[in-house]
Amino acid sequence: MVFIGRESTGQCYWERADAGPEQRMYVTTRILRLRGLEAGRNAGPGVDTFDRFVYIHGTCHPERFPENLSAGCIILLDGDLIALFDAVPEGSLLWIEL
Repeated sequence: MVFIGRESTGQCYWERADAGPEQRMYVTTRILRLRGLEAGRNAGPGVDTFDRFVYIHGTCHPERFPENLSAGCIILLDGDLIALFDAVPEGSLLWIEL
């Protein structure tokens, strides 16, 4: 299922008119929406992770994983994302370290 603006489009990525290897990176499978905790860095006006549509989400291009096809999100293979989504309660804290 493809999500745009946090809403389901009702279509799977392979059903869309732009389907194929050059298709843009659509949000698929699940959305883990992130909320930053550091004021001025990832929380607050102009930088707020929650308001900027930053997620952990699935990929419509598993053949290109882990190539960076995102504009800032963390992308997982759909099976891994479903397992994470099912295992992590809403409101859990997440530490992301590069």
